[in-house]
Amino acid sequence: DPANPLTNVVAWDDDDGTGNWSAFTAADGVQLQPGQTYYLVLSTFSPGVTGTFTIDFTSATVHVVPVGLQSFAAE
Repeated sequence: DPANPLTNVVAWDDDDGTGNWSAFTAADGVQLQPGQTYYLVLSTFSPGVTGTFTIDFTSATVHVVPVGLQSFAAE
């Protein structure tokens, strides 16, 4: 829900990675339940910021299925 972005949030990260990058590690304790669908939602700190980015997963059991890029503005 763009108007309520924290509804059903499982985990969030601002900049725990290198520099200002986000990162989740095993130490964060994020546990996803098998058989569920999860959506990774990305945004920038400031409106209107664009650029390239990379998403890296390290897991033998995570299956990533790309979905179309969606953009919206909540007012």
